Amino acid sequence: EQRGALSSDLEAAVERLAVVVSELKRKQAREFEGVQGHLGFLQATLAEAEGKCNAIQTKLESVVAACAANSRDQGMTADLQAQLSKVVKERDHALEGISRLRRAEAEQGDAERRF
Repeated sequence: EQRGALSSDLEAAVERLAVVVSELKRKQAREFEGVQGHLGFLQATLAEAEGKCNAIQTKLESVVAACAANSRDQGMTADLQAQLSKVVKERDHALEGISRLRRAEAEQGDAERRF
């Protein structure tokens, strides 16, 4: 009888243990699904952040290129300003020469009229 009672108790304990193991497996599966869902969300967030970083990098590269172009333009502008300065000086020199010629012509005209 004792063996029968022990056997019966043992079977009941094994059945309870099987129920507990089954519940633990279901709980673990739900937690795993939750972790997978959270991991999926994190991966999507990371992909979105990576996309935004790439867009920012593209904009920065565009700004750097614009700055480089602007710098080249400024260099060209400085060259053009230097050339313009030279031309203005040459023009001023030519105008002075023309002015002297006109004065000389006027003086020659005055001299001719006196004679």
